[in-house]
Amino acid sequence: MTPTNSQSVNPNQLLPSGIESVLISPAGLGLLACGAVIVVAKYIDAKAGIAKLATARWGGAAEKTAARKLACKQINKRKHNRVSLYVGTPKNTSSEVVGGIRKTKIPSDSKTLYLPDAQRGIFVCGGPGCGKSFSMINPLLRSAIDQGFPLALYDFKYAEQESAYSPSKGQAPVLAGYALLRGYQVTVLAPGFAESAVANPIDFLRNNEDSEMARQLAITLNRNFQLGEKDSGNSFFTNAGDQLVQAVFMLAKGTQYPDIMMCQALLGLPKLVKRMEQAENLNFMVREAFAQFVSVAGSPETAASIVGTASGLFSRFMVPAALAAFCGKTNIPLDLKGRQMVIFGMNKEKRDVIAPLLVSILHLIISRNVAYKRTCPLVLGIDELPTLYLPALVDWLNQNREDGLISILGLQNLSMLIEAYGENTTNAIFGGCATKAFFNPQDDVAAERFSKFLGDEEIKYKQRSRSSGGKGGASISNSDQNSTRKLFDINQFNTLPEGKAVIISPGFRSRGQISIPILQNIHIPQHEIDSEVTSVGAWYKFQKSLASKSILKPPADQEMKIRRQAALELLPLIENQEQLSEYASLI
Repeated sequence: MTPTNSQSVNPNQLLPSGIESVLISPAGLGLLACGAVIVVAKYIDAKAGIAKLATARWGGAAEKTAARKLACKQINKRKHNRVSLYVGTPKNTSSEVVGGIRKTKIPSDSKTLYLPDAQRGIFVCGGPGCGKSFSMINPLLRSAIDQGFPLALYDFKYAEQESAYSPSKGQAPVLAGYALLRGYQVTVLAPGFAESAVANPIDFLRNNEDSEMARQLAITLNRNFQLGEKDSGNSFFTNAGDQLVQAVFMLAKGTQYPDIMMCQALLGLPKLVKRMEQAENLNFMVREAFAQFVSVAGSPETAASIVGTASGLFSRFMVPAALAAFCGKTNIPLDLKGRQMVIFGMNKEKRDVIAPLLVSILHLIISRNVAYKRTCPLVLGIDELPTLYLPALVDWLNQNREDGLISILGLQNLSMLIEAYGENTTNAIFGGCATKAFFNPQDDVAAERFSKFLGDEEIKYKQRSRSSGGKGGASISNSDQNSTRKLFDINQFNTLPEGKAVIISPGFRSRGQISIPILQNIHIPQHEIDSEVTSVGAWYKFQKSLASKSILKPPADQEMKIRRQAALELLPLIENQEQLSEYASLI
């Protein structure tokens, strides 16, 4: 066997001769330094984005993972002011009753879209048919039900369910049925429907001196009464009407018949301003509430206009559907805790009559429940936000989130919201919601605002230029150029398919930034879609059961006559000195 000679290769032999002397020369060291500077500059530009023309960017898997981790922590801790909701029920979620207590297990699921810090408000906007309710609002409310949070739901499309298998009308069938199957106590306030409970607005006043609650009720009623109507431009009669309605609420609260029928009976008294001047036996706070009205006694035309403004409000409610649901003893829960759900169902056929009182009850219940520090969150679900006016909505979003209020607001069009609330309040509502979901708005104005909100991104491109002339002939040069463009432009918003949205959440975070936008094609799991079928069936049975037990009864004609007589006795009219002396002797 011939022996093999192993030879080792010296690395220096691979380098050209003389390279070492070149590298350690001043020119070589300068060349190395320039190369190092270029490498560092490229690294900084790619990593930190310093000196960029625009910084908007899309989030992806990393941001959604960060949101999922934060959300799971918040779900496990169950703090009233650190709440997470999700879209798409996690796989293997289970709910069972153990020892009389319902326990729900919600595992982590990478396919679920998590939205932490939901207490900071959720704003969902998209045109008809874009999928905002099916893909975002309803799944979020289901996630609140999974966690056992009390829920107040405004259902603008509320209707009677025709059968257990017919398509659901409104949100109540799919959400209330879902809640019923998970141990919720569900109450319905839907004037005009047999299953409705009773909510007397004057029951919310503690006594006849509760001017604060009376004022809230008066303003909410009047603003919803005027919703959609053109502004008359005369704020005096609007404010004076608010004040008179407030005073009448306080006066009616102290009578034997504290309801809206009594309010109408009081406002229907002839020469009301003169009667109030002579009413010396009234409570001090009630008299002060009437002070502005009494001050115009010298101008009968002005007094009549103020009374007309207030009376026009109550006369609208003098219909059987409204009187049956808003007169009598309140039997809806006022303090929402645990697994309780109240549905505020709008009767679209009788909207002009029903809406002011229905929305007022909703407003008073939420205000009552966020007036103190809660131990559990309260979820408020409102789709079609422009169809109602809530005076305290901005305060709820900005001040009561730490008290445990989670607001989920849906609307079709920003222009409709501006018409109902005004531009400044609309901006406050938009800014008061940290989580936003933009579906196809089908509107250039909204699309432009959303596009502007997302901002611009930096784009890089190569520019090739060619020059000719000179002795050397033509020359071609390439250079890197930077420019900006909208992260998502108007046309892209208006071409979004159903179920696809731009979503912004404080949980989407990376590189020291939060609220990174995500372009998401929302997928609802089949098991969740199947649950809607069983939920509708449960709701149908429940709705029929409530209707069969209904205690609603429109007041008879005699009821109004009794109240008119009580109003005459409470505020008698003294026409001459003899009557005045006789009345004074009775006080």
